[in-house]
Amino acid sequence: MSKLRVREIAHSNGTVAATVGTNGQLLSASTGFGMSTGMVKLADAEWTTDTDGVNFDVFDTTKYINYKMYWWVSHESEAGDATTTSWYHTGMCFRDSNGNLDGAGTYDNNTRWINSAQTTPTWNSTQAGAQNRIWMCGNGNAYDSQGEVLISIPPSGSFRACVRGVSQLVGSPRTGGAAANYCEDFSSVLFAGSNTNPSLLTGFRFCSFRGTTGNYSQRGYASVYGIEK
Repeated sequence: MSKLRVREIAHSNGTVAATVGTNGQLLSASTGFGMSTGMVKLADAEWTTDTDGVNFDVFDTTKYINYKMYWWVSHESEAGDATTTSWYHTGMCFRDSNGNLDGAGTYDNNTRWINSAQTTPTWNSTQAGAQNRIWMCGNGNAYDSQGEVLISIPPSGSFRACVRGVSQLVGSPRTGGAAANYCEDFSSVLFAGSNTNPSLLTGFRFCSFRGTTGNYSQRGYASVYGIEK
């Protein structure tokens, strides 16, 4: 079978407009950078039945320092308002070769939220401070959430893995109307526990803030991107 072999792509005036790297990436001839937004899709997950989380083991510090995740997720399980088993809050935890990093006091969380009837946000409630997991949105069963999070993984044990994000807790139409929806944001730093070295992290688990496993969402979608160095 014959193969198309391309190294350069020329403009109609004869100048080289782009080149093709050995890995197949299209590169700008003027800058040498990839001809894209700089964001490379690494993984995604979609579920339509009860799921208690998804592992995204996508970290590669040779290519990326920063990552983005976008999500929409139902906070309710198929069983309905079973508060002990529903997703309830959205969260995450980092992972290494031994599994999930979710020991007591592993993360230092900051949290904030406000609904459309309020003028003063609530700062650092019970989900803040030293926690087992990173809080990202919540709380409630008959709610959904959407959001995005920037994840920074420095390639050295001298620094800290950290996240910063924004989200919305969506109450309508399943819960109420105006003032049932919340604008929320969060940040967190991995600062304690069995492994605080960012260069040894393999990825993260997207899950309920209430539990790394055992708290279910009936439907959701998440996609993860690496931002090229």
